Amino acid sequence: MLLTVAIIARDEQSRIGASIASAKALADHIVVVDSGSRDDTVAIAKAAGAQVIQREWDDDFAAARNAAIPHLKGRWTLWLDADEFIDGSTIADFRKLLLRDDACGFGVIRRDYVNGFKPGQPNGPSVSTIILRALRNDVGFRFTGRCHEQPSPFPDEIARDRGLNVYSSALTLDHDCRYYYDGRIAKAIRGLFKLTPRGIIQSLDLLKPIYKKTSNYGHFGNAEFSWEKTDRVAALKAAAK
Repeated sequence: MLLTVAIIARDEQSRIGASIASAKALADHIVVVDSGSRDDTVAIAKAAGAQVIQREWDDDFAAARNAAIPHLKGRWTLWLDADEFIDGSTIADFRKLLLRDDACGFGVIRRDYVNGFKPGQPNGPSVSTIILRALRNDVGFRFTGRCHEQPSPFPDEIARDRGLNVYSSALTLDHDCRYYYDGRIAKAIRGLFKLTPRGIIQSLDLLKPIYKKTSNYGHFGNAEFSWEKTDRVAALKAAAK
């Protein structure tokens, strides 16, 4: 089997069906890890044909992704969130790329729609980035970082140590960002964080930039960096209620 698509979800009944449907044209196997949904996410995912793994939510996105690993059947895994949808017009050559023996990872394009995204409908402006989401399962990746989780070892390290490569691809994910811009969250952030240039520099200790570590190995999920710490999560949750 070539490709498993693994999706993490919690309370995503409005989007999980469409996310799974977008993956079916590409995947041989679909796994959904549900972390304590209180709505119909699990029922919808099962009805859509996905294998569903249920666990409790523990404020750890890396743990949610790692819960899928024992259930992966493909040589490769494409990792998704439930608010991401594969653009079917971009999948044509992706499976051919996965046949390369010299690759350990592929970057994909993600279009972030800040005003919301619904498959099959006209949508507003988006911002595109390249993210590393296709990983080969036989090289031993796991995820680290409670928030902004990242694969470990990082694919660049695997590529260097084993003579493999990380490539880009044209595969594109459409990302529905609308919940990230909820007015309550914006108000809570403004109340808890100093967002002036001086305040940001002071609170994140940016007077001493760490160039080498961030440029070589990235920073998502690494609590060594001040901007990746999660010590204000409880206060932010309380303020956003």
